[in-house]
Amino acid sequence: MRRSRMGALALCLLVALTGCMQTTRTFTRVEFKPYSAAEQVQEKEGVVFESHDVQEWPATFYADVQMCNEARQPIIDSKGLPIMERISFAQSNQWWEKYSITNNTDHVLRLNRTIIRLFDPAGNEYEAVDKNEISATLLANRPCMTTHEALPRIKLIKMFDRNTEVLPKTTSTGWIAFSTASINLPGLWKVAIYEVPVEVDAAGVPTKTTHFEFRAIAKAYEEVWKGKELVSRTELQD
Repeated sequence: MRRSRMGALALCLLVALTGCMQTTRTFTRVEFKPYSAAEQVQEKEGVVFESHDVQEWPATFYADVQMCNEARQPIIDSKGLPIMERISFAQSNQWWEKYSITNNTDHVLRLNRTIIRLFDPAGNEYEAVDKNEISATLLANRPCMTTHEALPRIKLIKMFDRNTEVLPKTTSTGWIAFSTASINLPGLWKVAIYEVPVEVDAAGVPTKTTHFEFRAIAKAYEEVWKGKELVSRTELQD
């Protein structure tokens, strides 16, 4: 989730409390940081992968659609005009990562055989999801007929998948997304990209491959707020 993580989208769990004058609230917030700045840009055998630390979702991740009621029907205001809301294609428990791939080899870099996985701190392994799966998740989370109106905008999001091809001496930038069991797990997360072809034969069949790994550390913090003031912030230990 932007790393929904993205850099991360820090996810908050509201716990409670009410004071006499001002509301006191306690949150658990999970934040992600790169394991090492040196891992952000990696070069192997003429192929460069760069991980981008994105702080805000781009406009292409959003769509404005008509709001629905509990019966999943579109609603209007007192003047008969549609009541609109903004929805995001990046959903809770999704991990989104933005990369640039630079191909300094003399052949077309094809990702049709590349394996991309996300590993969470509990050892769970996740395959990258495509636009069809992203659409299905959005429809499941927002079962409203107007959700379908937003789906064509997903085409505006450039994603890396098995159809990706990067020409020699060029750079391509796009997103990789995963659906996770829980994005709130503190600890070490890792995106691994295997079987990247760095040499091919005359028929374009890979004769040599390499792999890249990008790690991030997730830390959980307990924050206490009184009104708009942050009273305390404590790192939670495993």
